[in-house]
Amino acid sequence: MVLIGGLAIIQQNGGFTDTGMAYWAWAVVSVLGLAFVHAQTMGMAMLVSLVQENVTNLPQSASMNRTTRDRTQP
Repeated sequence: MVLIGGLAIIQQNGGFTDTGMAYWAWAVVSVLGLAFVHAQTMGMAMLVSLVQENVTNLPQSASMNRTTRDRTQP
């Protein structure tokens, strides 16, 4: 929505002409594109972090020696 909305605003302000783009429109489109790609990258990183298991979620190793003092009392 931000990318398409930004391009529509540039069009309304005369940034896209029959002969090409205005110089200021190049800068605005570049910034909009960078923001769009950054948002895609951050969104994907957030999705991967939700799926990836943390080390602390792993079960404890069976080779650990436990005594009755190590267990929590109800």
